[in-house]
Amino acid sequence: MKIMRYIMGPYRWLLLGGLLLSCLASMANFCLMFLSGWLLAAAAAAGMGGLVVRNMFNIALPATGVRFFAISRIVARYGDRLLNHDAALRATGRLRAWCFQQLIPNSVRLSQMTRGGDFLGRFVTDTEKMGQVYLDVWLVVGTAFISSILAAILVACFSLSCGLLLFSALLSVGLFLPWLAGFFAAEHVLDNVKNMEKLQGELVEDMQGMPDILFCGTADMRLKQVENIQAQVNHSALKEVFRVNILRHLVPVFATVTLVLTVILADRDYLINKISAPQIAMLALGALAAFEFVAPLVDARLAWHRFKRANERVMALCGLPEKKSETAYLKDGKSVTLATHISSDIALNRDNAHILVINEVTLFYPGQKFPVLDRLSLTLGKGERVAIIGPSGAGKTSLVRLLGGLMLPSSGRISVKGSPLGEAEEGGAFQSVGVMAQDFHLFAGSVRDNLLLACPGASKEEMWEALALAGLADEVKQMENGLDTQVGEQGIRISGGQGRRLAAAQILLRKPELLILDEPTESLPSEVGTTLISSILNALPEAAVVCITHRQEPLAFMDRVLRLQDGRFCPEEVS
Repeated sequence: MKIMRYIMGPYRWLLLGGLLLSCLASMANFCLMFLSGWLLAAAAAAGMGGLVVRNMFNIALPATGVRFFAISRIVARYGDRLLNHDAALRATGRLRAWCFQQLIPNSVRLSQMTRGGDFLGRFVTDTEKMGQVYLDVWLVVGTAFISSILAAILVACFSLSCGLLLFSALLSVGLFLPWLAGFFAAEHVLDNVKNMEKLQGELVEDMQGMPDILFCGTADMRLKQVENIQAQVNHSALKEVFRVNILRHLVPVFATVTLVLTVILADRDYLINKISAPQIAMLALGALAAFEFVAPLVDARLAWHRFKRANERVMALCGLPEKKSETAYLKDGKSVTLATHISSDIALNRDNAHILVINEVTLFYPGQKFPVLDRLSLTLGKGERVAIIGPSGAGKTSLVRLLGGLMLPSSGRISVKGSPLGEAEEGGAFQSVGVMAQDFHLFAGSVRDNLLLACPGASKEEMWEALALAGLADEVKQMENGLDTQVGEQGIRISGGQGRRLAAAQILLRKPELLILDEPTESLPSEVGTTLISSILNALPEAAVVCITHRQEPLAFMDRVLRLQDGRFCPEEVS
């Protein structure tokens, strides 16, 4: 709940104003029914009293009151919706920004721990449920509590016994029915939520993998699996709706019983001349209208269970602690624990002459006894360039993720310009690192948008210069919209080679001091690849470069070549 106080805190006055307007709208509706009951009964009594009584009856004043409360209800409800929904949307946006900030450092770890569809569902659906908790729960409970007290006080001003009866009935229904909802329906609500989560995960992954599914001829099998999950969703939803509707229809039953008891008590007060005859109808309709305060509490209780489930799922990701592995592996036939291996005698090298220092880095993946990377060490100064080659599965991609700060080593230390990479804050060591990944990502925007994402302050001239160095400027100029050309989701509207060169232009705009190139010439002709590497390195002559490659073009530009095999570096002679 601390996170919700943080999220809602900046909007507390907006939320308070929305709560007051919600109470005002509810009370306006109650007063409308309350006064209408008196007006109808009084008009009927006046009609039965003869011509003189009819002429003496002033219908204008109560009719004006009815119109006033009707208009007040409309205006207050509009303001209620405007303020509360605006605050809820702002809170949801703030929550998602906070979640994104928490998820970025652990994105690769989370991708290994959760399914892509589940990850997306938690970030989109669950954060929305958390952001809507004020509308679905807190506002409903607050309005019911305040309005019930005010309505009971107003009724008690005319009949104390009716006021006490109304307050007791509203309190009983407001507590009893939500308790029943939690007891009988909460389990089915959670089952339905879990089944929907499973269905969403399956659908997202099926859509992402649709080409492969169609190619392998497994579409019918996947469709049956989705249909089975949908059947489970329908079954749990049917159970939930059946029980919830029973509880919802108990509200009119309690309201009717309270109405009858109110008429009995009001009639007793009428017989002893405490109230007039029209006030019996007024109190009766008021009692009936008051149950609109507590009717939404059943749904609020179920929404609270959905919120708790969403909160658990989101916080399981965003509250993920920094990885401190206690995994053991085998060394010379003996089990060694990483927590005690090397870490006690690692000295952080803060020599600023070294851009990159990899000090005895070991990396494990969950469930593996043997390390992917085993006590790697490497230092690079300004302008030094090293190529890393090796067979598939040797750990080259894992090394790129470590150097990019997307993963933390199980033991050892990586520092950039003397700052630990895993502990770097925004604006620190991470800003000195540029990664041109093999599986680079382009956002569904324009060429300009993707360049500004890499360097928000870049001018138009700087963007064209970067594109020229990447060998893409002429092609972008030939496009109809130039820099405003849409690249599509994941760069689908441009070729793979153009996408790779656009990723290179992003790197050139950032001007990093440590440059990580992961298969930079992949999908490019030999001549184009050589030109691209030459342009990048000439534009960043002082950058320390780590180039992961299996092609020959980049090797000619490197100072040395290392082979990564069995988790360790070995010098490689390249002819």
